[in-house]
Amino acid sequence: MDKAILEKTIDGLLSITPTLRRFVLQPMSCFFGPLNHKQFVILATLESKSPLSMTELANLIVVSNQQLTALVAELVDNDYLERSIDKSNRRVTLVSVTKNGIEFLHQIKKLIAEQFVPFFDKFTEEEIIELNRCTSTIVSILEKE
Repeated sequence: MDKAILEKTIDGLLSITPTLRRFVLQPMSCFFGPLNHKQFVILATLESKSPLSMTELANLIVVSNQQLTALVAELVDNDYLERSIDKSNRRVTLVSVTKNGIEFLHQIKKLIAEQFVPFFDKFTEEEIIELNRCTSTIVSILEKE
């Protein structure tokens, strides 16, 4: 691998973080309602990958098992998540999204989408299509194991 290309790629990935925080994550946070950002990430992750063990979920969202336990407990109390025992290994606790959790997540996503319409007004249709393609590509590449 060409070291210069690798360094440029790393610089590019690092530069995305503050940009995403400023234009995406910060404006979205006001729509999470009673949830914090990590709890929103938990719901969004489990919407597409449910059920997961607590350990799998902790690894995916990069939090400790202790932190995850507290975050999940509040989501269970609000009827957004449910815990169950893995039938193949009774020592493993699985977590999945409830119907209420999915409905709540869809409401948040709808509000976020409405908030972002003016943000996208400054882009051409071609730029939006390219942004969609690029984000899909980045996610696909980064999720390779």
